[in-house]
Amino acid sequence: MTIVSSQRTHSSSRRGYKPHKVVPYQPSSELKQARGTAQGRRSANALSKPLMNSRSRCTTLALQNWRHLVLSNRIGLIADTHMPGTLTSLWPSALAYLQGCDAILHAGDLHTLDVVDELSTIAPVYVSEGNGDIGIIDERVKPAWSLTFGSFSIGMVHHCPSPERKSESFVKEKLSKHFTELPDVLIFGHTHLEMVHQYRDLTLVNPGSPTLPRNQALRLGTLGELIIDQDQATIRLVQLTDEAWETHSQYASLSISKNAS
Repeated sequence: MTIVSSQRTHSSSRRGYKPHKVVPYQPSSELKQARGTAQGRRSANALSKPLMNSRSRCTTLALQNWRHLVLSNRIGLIADTHMPGTLTSLWPSALAYLQGCDAILHAGDLHTLDVVDELSTIAPVYVSEGNGDIGIIDERVKPAWSLTFGSFSIGMVHHCPSPERKSESFVKEKLSKHFTELPDVLIFGHTHLEMVHQYRDLTLVNPGSPTLPRNQALRLGTLGELIIDQDQATIRLVQLTDEAWETHSQYASLSISKNAS
């Protein structure tokens, strides 16, 4: 994600970017203190203000200055890296695929922050806390995220009931415990099974695992991207290869529109 001041003029050479004003807020004392550290400065570019109610532990994206604009276009999707138990560094092809992203959403089960630090050299990283991440304390790691990119609301949690096994009403009821209003797109992980499932008003995306696909032995797995182009969004999943990646055989591309009835 790229952040620029609204006082600067910028060209529209990067097609599909749509400026989006964010709501002002007063940074917490913890955030102010974090900005004094190197790690805090990295994540403070796009850190969050907790948005809590009795039913939600969801964190919503905000910036410390209301005059900033968020220009979002390409969001990397990744989950269940299980590092360093699997690898000490992500596959080169995975890092190459994520180059150029404006933000990276990791749907949990990091096990350590090493992979977050590695991904943070590419773009701001947001992580939904997985069952293997209990005890990790970092402002980039939250139980749930509610973000806005362009005109789309994007939610992220680690665990979501399987839409192939559970009814739509059951899935939405479980998600409503994290979100006061369901997002347009929900990113999740946990199963290591890549999938895209679309309801009329909600699209579920699991990018799978780049390191332990289908929760089996260490091998090249999957990840994905979400492209925001004004009122259109495109979801793509890819299969990593030794030297690059290839289009996923089942989830090559899915387009959704905010104007769709």
